[in-house]
Amino acid sequence: MATLTLRQMLVRTLTNIGEPQSAANVPAVGSPITDTYQLQVCNFINHIKEEAEQEHQWSNRWQTFTTSYVAGNTVQQIYDQGGFFLPAGAYPYSDCQVVRQHNPKMGREVALCFDITTFGIPFVLDEMPMADITYYNTVLNQTPVAYSTNFAIQDRGNDNVGLIMYPGANSTRNIQITLYNPQQYIDPTNGTGNQTDIWNTGTTALSFNGTLSIGQTSGTLAVPFPYATGTYTIVLSGPNNSPNTGYVEQTITASFTQNSTAVTSFSTALQYSTLIPTFIIQGIYSGGMGCDSPIMVPSRIVELGAAWYCLSERGENLGVNNMFSEDKYRRALDDLATKDRANQGDLMMIVA
Repeated sequence: MATLTLRQMLVRTLTNIGEPQSAANVPAVGSPITDTYQLQVCNFINHIKEEAEQEHQWSNRWQTFTTSYVAGNTVQQIYDQGGFFLPAGAYPYSDCQVVRQHNPKMGREVALCFDITTFGIPFVLDEMPMADITYYNTVLNQTPVAYSTNFAIQDRGNDNVGLIMYPGANSTRNIQITLYNPQQYIDPTNGTGNQTDIWNTGTTALSFNGTLSIGQTSGTLAVPFPYATGTYTIVLSGPNNSPNTGYVEQTITASFTQNSTAVTSFSTALQYSTLIPTFIIQGIYSGGMGCDSPIMVPSRIVELGAAWYCLSERGENLGVNNMFSEDKYRRALDDLATKDRANQGDLMMIVA
């Protein structure tokens, strides 16, 4: 079945539940959804999409991120450096999951996380429970070693997913990790949005006009901001000047104005002072997630589930008929998840 956009799925759902007049009045491509009932149906479509995303690690949402883990950091936000599988600046969303597959040579499941610092000689990293890695990094000897051997993933909310390593390495390492990354909420009020994900132009290093200080809540760029005015998530990293504690990292949001050097409304005052402040800006996009964004989970699941959801909500398909509608959705979900799992190799790693 072809991939359907949110707008196309809205038309199908309205038709399926006996609302042909409303389906005929769905705004044309490029226009936002404004009708109250159509917006409610769009929310139902999003709810079913999110339920299907949590039910199974759909292979078309596996994304491989290649990121640098800076020496001295206790946690590193995952974002792609670019040039491999994803555009520079791509990052996993909250509710992402580590992809694990059974490795017959090791006789156990292995997380798809590798150290690829030395080209041609990658090695797999062992996944460690969060409680263990937190204890080890807090209590045990912190003398850096040549490379880290263990990792854990921490979802810190607001699409800030951290990579934690142990033991600490004495040099920056390049880490490649594959995550199941569910698609974000598709906004029906965004009429021009047609992207699958919210990135498309990558990261941009921004230099500030002078050293930033602890407690600062605004700043001035060395050159005017070239992108659209808005609030962006940014990561500040670099050597800490006061106190001198090595490399540090802080994630905040800030307001930028196109063709202006002013940066205002830091979400949190700066906790560190940097010698060479560099912000890596993420989430730069045009259009974004909207009515004409494709729904990436199988369309049949969403179509059946949204119709069941709508009919149940308005009370016209209760009792046995409601059970039948839900059963069709559940069966489709099970069938397509089984098919996708088989295409993944039935959780058997092809390359050990």
